[in-house]
Amino acid sequence: MGSSSRSRPVTLLLLLSTVYVLLSLRPSVFLNRVCIAGQDWTASSFGHDGMPKYTTTWIPLTRASPTNSCLYVIPCSHDPGYHQGDKGKNPLSTILKEPESFQYIRALPCPAGSLIQFSHRLLHWGSAAGEGSLRRGLGEDPRLAISFASSREDFEDPYFSRTNLPYPQLDLRMALIAGLSIMYSQNEDPGKERISVYHDCFQACEDQMSEKFKKVVNTIYDAY
Repeated sequence: MGSSSRSRPVTLLLLLSTVYVLLSLRPSVFLNRVCIAGQDWTASSFGHDGMPKYTTTWIPLTRASPTNSCLYVIPCSHDPGYHQGDKGKNPLSTILKEPESFQYIRALPCPAGSLIQFSHRLLHWGSAAGEGSLRRGLGEDPRLAISFASSREDFEDPYFSRTNLPYPQLDLRMALIAGLSIMYSQNEDPGKERISVYHDCFQACEDQMSEKFKKVVNTIYDAY
């Protein structure tokens, strides 16, 4: 990742930035990887059997409840664009266009160490924590969670060559995190300084990334 004097502060800042995003409790509505850089890939992201080609696995490290921010979702049965996409429309404005539509929202509370797996298209978000609920002794601990995604290769190529597996070098891992953080900026604004750090780190190993991944990351960064 370049010289040691450059790599250490970049890596430290990136790690701190990633922890910041992980601990953030601000609610955002997510659609995973079906609309990136203005392209809606929903229709091509399901197999002929209706199974998704891209999934997310979400694991709470602490108890997740409506009080400290569990996941909320809109079931596919109430999402008109679930399989075919939204054709340029805001999915929430289509799904929640009537007052009674809000009754279809589902909370997914779960204990620490459990697992929720869902398709890329499922509209989901984490709620804001309850007022005063996270103060020590007066309520629940802050909710912490990790997530990772899995994709079929006929939907999305691996981001770097399999020859780097099973244990990619640290600089390549950090570049991957940086690129994904830039993509995630469409959901969570990192600010100009942080996204610049991400891009510097990504460029250090850009030549080892797939052409499609590079194009997506750089397109989002250039448009920021």
